[in-house]
Amino acid sequence: MPYDGYYQNTPGTHMESEPRTETTVGQVFDVDLHAMVPYHNVDDEYEVTTGLYTRPPTYHGDHHTAYDWGRGVHRVTADSPFLLHHHYDNPTDHLTSNYDLYQTLYLSKFRTPFSSSPVNGPDVANCQDEAINQALLSLKGASSNWGSDLGEMKDSVESLARDAMRAASFLRHMKHGRFDQAAHALGISRLSFSHSSNRGKALADAWLGYSYGWRPLAQTMHDTQAVMASIVSRKSRSVEGTGSGSTSGGGSGVYFGKIHETNDWFGSAKCTLKANIENENLFNLNKVGLTNPISIAWELVPFSFAIDWFVPIGNTLEALSAGHGLTFTGGWFSTITRATVSLTRETGVDTYWTNCDDGGSYSEEQFTFNRTALSAFPYARFYADLTPYSTPRAANALALVRTLT
Repeated sequence: MPYDGYYQNTPGTHMESEPRTETTVGQVFDVDLHAMVPYHNVDDEYEVTTGLYTRPPTYHGDHHTAYDWGRGVHRVTADSPFLLHHHYDNPTDHLTSNYDLYQTLYLSKFRTPFSSSPVNGPDVANCQDEAINQALLSLKGASSNWGSDLGEMKDSVESLARDAMRAASFLRHMKHGRFDQAAHALGISRLSFSHSSNRGKALADAWLGYSYGWRPLAQTMHDTQAVMASIVSRKSRSVEGTGSGSTSGGGSGVYFGKIHETNDWFGSAKCTLKANIENENLFNLNKVGLTNPISIAWELVPFSFAIDWFVPIGNTLEALSAGHGLTFTGGWFSTITRATVSLTRETGVDTYWTNCDDGGSYSEEQFTFNRTALSAFPYARFYADLTPYSTPRAANALALVRTLT
């Protein structure tokens, strides 16, 4: 579904256009003179829209309250015609019926400027949802997840205890020079490395123990300290949350078998939310993750983190409680899209009597900006992580697969 931008159906749109003239020039055989004579013909004349600009009338606000606003800038940045060479040489006398003509045709005639945009609307909406969710989550500022940590305490303690005992055994053997036994304590004995599958599982166990055991524990301790520090040092009863998201894409196509199109686009979204702390106790409980049982339940679902790699359900469920203890005072989200479209005509032999000597060029660029003012906290929204294969996630996914297989 194309993203049509802000300019459509919006008052204040300014359009610019330029004339185009297509001609055929050269030489043709004249029956009366029995000779080649000059030829010049205007094949077509028309107007092409080269600019489409939208900017609403000036709004005199109070410099504090957000309001809806948008702008669109769409313009043709290049439009040179392609050149067809029509020629015929009579094999009998090399004169009768001969012609040698050059015809110009503008690429803009084959694509109505700004008639469609390559921007993918669903992807732009997805990055808007991501920005809104991030803004909701950041309202809490420094936060921790005591709720899910308490739910996982038994398994976490057992896992950490095993790791601690293995580490103690490793250090004890290393101290006395028993290197084989030290290696065995870490699960990297010679037997475990005799087959590739054993090696993979041994390394996977170690990696997952670090990624989902020691590292989260250290992070929780750090987050808790940050939460306590933020509560003690708080000097204002106002809070602000911000979030962002981005997406991009491109494509290509062919018109009439000879005209090639390429396009690229980029979209980004930002969201800002402002609020006052109305119930400090409820707000602080929310900061440590104790007011959202749905979010806690999801975190305790086995391998829920694997689903969150692609659709961050946990983030969305956590964002449901973002407004606890707060009163909404203002906010907005904005979206920017940029796109370029380029056309060129394939050169070379078309038929025995027609060549394309110059493919010409056509390009247009599109820019839209939209800001939407909010009158209340927006709803938390599900969104997809369009780039889930970052290096740490790929390593964790690989470790998980090796452990399960």
